[in-house]
Parts: sequence; C-alpha cells; structure tokens
Amino acid sequence: MARFDQLIQLKALQEYIKEEGFKEPTDVQNKAIPELLKGESIVCTAQTGTGKTLAYVLPLVQLLKKAEADKTFDPSLASAPAAIILCPTRELASQVFGILKRISHFAKFRVRLLSGGDSSAKTTQMRTGLDVLVAAPSRVRQAIDKGDLNMKQVKMLYIDEADQMLDLGFAKELKKIYEKIEGPCQLALFTATRPADLNQIAMDVFDGAPLTDLVIEGAHGVKLNIETFNITCSQGEKPYMLELFLKEQGGMKGIIFVNRKESVEEVHNLLMEKFPKRSFAKLHGDMDKKDREKQNAEFRDKNVTLVASDIAARGIDVKGVVWVLNYDLPFESVYYLHRCGRTGRSGVPGRVFNFVNSRDQGLISKINKSISEQTLLQLDPIAGDKTRAKIAVKKKATQIKKKADAKKVPEKKKYVVKTTKKTPRYKKKQQKKK
Repeated sequence: MARFDQLIQLKALQEYIKEEGFKEPTDVQNKAIPELLKGESIVCTAQTGTGKTLAYVLPLVQLLKKAEADKTFDPSLASAPAAIILCPTRELASQVFGILKRISHFAKFRVRLLSGGDSSAKTTQMRTGLDVLVAAPSRVRQAIDKGDLNMKQVKMLYIDEADQMLDLGFAKELKKIYEKIEGPCQLALFTATRPADLNQIAMDVFDGAPLTDLVIEGAHGVKLNIETFNITCSQGEKPYMLELFLKEQGGMKGIIFVNRKESVEEVHNLLMEKFPKRSFAKLHGDMDKKDREKQNAEFRDKNVTLVASDIAARGIDVKGVVWVLNYDLPFESVYYLHRCGRTGRSGVPGRVFNFVNSRDQGLISKINKSISEQTLLQLDPIAGDKTRAKIAVKKKATQIKKKADAKKVPEKKKYVVKTTKKTPRYKKKQQKKK
C-alpha cells in the first residue's frame, strides 16, 4: 500500500495531510487518486466512511494547480471555474466545501459554494472569480441560464452520491450541464451503492464518455463493524419503545430516522417533552437553509441526538455517531444502507436498531431482496435467522405503556351498576339459601 507522499506530489497538499493527521491512505484513496491524476474518468463504488471525499478532492486540487502552472487554465477569467463538484443535498455540499476551504489555506485557490436556498447575491459573488465550484445541479443550471456561470474552462466534473444524482430527477439536469462544457472534461462519479443500470445511465447522460470502473472491496453494503438489532413492536408501541430505548442508550450520540417530515416534528417534540435535560436536533426538507445549518452544526459539534428524514442519510460524515435507530424502515431499500452508514465509520464500532412490525413485511422483503442481489454486501437480512430480538426491551416498553395509560384520568367518572344475570342455576341456589 502506497503512502500519501507517494500518491500526492503537491507540497501544499502534503502539508495539509500532515496538519490533519492522516496517517495512511484508505483503499479507495489508493485506487482512485492515481487514476484521477492520470486524467482517467472513473465510476468509483466504495462503502460509506472510507474516505471517498479525500479520494477526489486531493487529486482535483493537484490537477488544478498543474493546469495553472501549464497555463491551460486562466484564473483571471470571471465566473469560469476549472472544476465543478455536484452534490445532491445542501448538507453534503457544505461538508465538501468545508474540506476544500481548509485545503485552500495551504494550496491557495478559490472555492465557492452554491446550493439550494442560497440568495442571488451569492450567485453574483462568483463573478469575482473562482477556481472550484461546489453546488447542487439545479443551482448550476440556474447560474448558467442567468449568465452567472461560464463553463468555458471546466476541465473536471466530479459527482458525489452518483447513484442518487443519476436518478430520473437529476439525470436531465446533469445531461444539460455536461452539454454546456466546451472542451475535454474529466468525469468522476463516486457512490456507495451500485444499481445494475448505473453504467448505462451514465453512458446516456455523458454522451458515451469512457468511464473506468473501480469497485472497492466491501462496497455496496454496511461495514462489518456495525451490529444490528431488530426490535419487534406495533405502530402504537413505538413512542413508548423509543422512550425506553433512549433511557438505555444514555447520552451517546445517535440518529433517529423516520420517513415523513411531519414525523420528524412529532418525534422531536415528544423527546423534548420526555427528556428536558437532554439535547435534540432535527433535520428535514421543509426547514429553511439557516435552520438546517444550525441544527446540523449542533449535531456535529455537540453530544446531541438527531431526529431526521432521509435528507441526512446520504454523505453526511459526523464523527462519534454510536448508533442509528430506524424508527420507520425506509420505503426505498437503498436508503437502509445509507442510514446504517452514518454509524460505524472510520473503524469505530456502531450499532443499528430497527423498529419492525407486521406492517413492515413488504419493506423488509424489498430490503432483503436488495441485500441478496448485491454480491459484495455482508449484512444479515432484517428478518433472518441471525436477527437478534430484544424481548426484554419490548416487555419494559409495554410496562411503560401500561403506566402511561393508568395515569390517564377520564373527564367524568362513570358509575356502573353491577347486575347479576339470573340463570336457572342461580335461582336454585337462592331457593336453597331460603
């Protein structure tokens, strides 16, 4: 396995790596960095938490500085970046931008962030000059249409979470962006899961551009240092089970995933009421940009439990997440893998808990089918023989529910007159007594 100084030649990047304390490259970095530095276009599949972001930002910066030295890129040209990184969510875009911003203090280049919810003033800031743009695809399209972004010098187009970006909702956007690039352009698609038709869709979107396939061992699935627990409970028992669950987990950092935006608010409010001394954050798609950034920062920097929809399932790398709870199993099986990938990162053990009931059988079948069809996935099925059930937890949760029901006071006390049904046997007994 190569060392960082053998993979990366740019001194400024070596200083950054030393400052950050990175010791050895991960598998994905060892395989992807040399290919990108050779100018190859790639599709790289690697599991979450393996250092995919550094695998593309380090070679991107070295290629950028080389283009400057060779005078094939003119930094003085307004609104004309050399590289664009596309991300599906604001949170992931902000995370990638933060890494590049830190690197820019060593390598001296200009990076801008453009994501959903940004004001038009931020778009016009690009006219002052930029070298690297991190953005959501819809914002890039808008900037091109308004004349705020010049694609003339784009030499690198890198796409994070490529499987989601190439879904029908993003494929059209990506195709139109790619068509605006005037000269030769290196493509890099990074993903944690690999749909069977990913390569075909990529060929269609990028007009048949040749792509080298890189599959890192252990990709497609949840890492082996994640332990899974399935807790059987009815839909009505979930709030009580959640209360007990959090009492058992103590103050350890974790994420509670639900399927609906409304459920995020309901569960968050319930936890604030039941645990007033603990800290909770929330994330869902209807929150405005500032509020989402504030909540995300609190979760990242403090010992906080996060309640989230699937917006937080992809690409967000927060250190110290000890557990993930699927309060609701996701409707799409691919999100199960992404949710689980928030814990057990960087070799630190993690735990995944699933609330399951009879209504979930359809979802469980989809998830298990997806698991069985991916040859590199090493994960037990949700309802498999190796599933570990927490019977004691369910009993305690039922006790909590009974106590809660016992505390309910009716508005009006109803007095019921007890009557005895006078059967023939009863009448005989009464006659004997006389």
